[in-house]
Order: sequence, then C-alpha cells, then structure tokens
Amino acid sequence: PKERAELIAQLYREVSLHFRSIRIVEVQKMEQRRHGGRSTVSANQLAQDAWEELEAEWRQPLREWLAAQSKPAQAIELPEGEAQLPDASNFFDAATVYFGKKGKANLVCASRAEAELLFTIAQTGLRGLVSIPTSEKEAQHVTQALTLRLEQGRAKLNELAEQRAGTDKLRAQVLDVLQRWFVEGAK
Repeated sequence: PKERAELIAQLYREVSLHFRSIRIVEVQKMEQRRHGGRSTVSANQLAQDAWEELEAEWRQPLREWLAAQSKPAQAIELPEGEAQLPDASNFFDAATVYFGKKGKANLVCASRAEAELLFTIAQTGLRGLVSIPTSEKEAQHVTQALTLRLEQGRAKLNELAEQRAGTDKLRAQVLDVLQRWFVEGAK
C-alpha cells in the first residue's frame, strides 16, 4: 500500500506537469493569434513568472548568499575577464587565479582552497566585491556548499524553463535570464 501510494503520487505529479506544459503552450498560441501571429510572450515575461514561483531562498543573489556563508569574511575584488586556475600541482601558481587573456590580472590567494572558491565564483560570471571566508577550512566548506547550490539551482531553473517555454530557443532564452538572475539577483 505504501509503494502504491508513492507511485500514485509520482504519477499525479508527472501528469500535472504534462498538462501544465500543454496549457502554457496553448496560452502562448492564443496570445500569438490574438496579436496577428506576433509573439507577445517574451523570454523575460516567462522568466519573471518562473522567478516568482521559485522559493525565496533560491532567489537570493549569489553575492548575498556568499556573505551569509562567510563568517568571518574578507572582501575580494574579482576582476573582469575569463578566470583560469592553474593545476594544483603547480608549485608556484597553485594558489593564484588569473583573469583575462594571457592572465593580465591575477589574484594571489592565501591557500589553494581560497583560489578554488574564487575560481568557482568567477565561473558563475559574478564580478566585483565578494565576501569569502578567511580560513582555509571554511573556504573548502563554502566551495562545496556553493557547488551544490549551483547544481541544484541549475536543475530547478531548467525545470521551470521547460515548464514555461514551448520551443527550444525560447526555453534557452528563459533559462539564460533565470541563470543571470540566480547569480546577480532579479532587477
């Protein structure tokens, strides 16, 4: 009986999601027909709808989330440009994160754990001042928590985008907006 109840609940969830996605596409098509074939439902509108459905803890900008995780904290300025992290076995540069083409800017960190945390943050696209822990052990802990948050956040955002967008192109646009808001916060 317990397994049957779980299967029924799972089936109900899947059927609900299926009918919801069909309804979203129907609404989009009605809007298109109403406006002479022009699509009036933009990626930003669909992303806004998805963002409002997201739980408050997932709407917290990454900068604020990092500040809450980092006690005691130090402020680090992440420069513009693509981040690069040398191999951990590199004796001289293992704790340095390079930014931009040919490593024009760099951050020499106190430890490899701090460098890995800054590299992970930089890969999200976040730039400017960020708060990170002062200790190596806490930097490792925050890196693990951040990696988990990013994986779970991507999964949630992808699911919300799939529920709202009828085409692959629109889905990718909605997901792009949601991911930007997930890192920087909705504006």
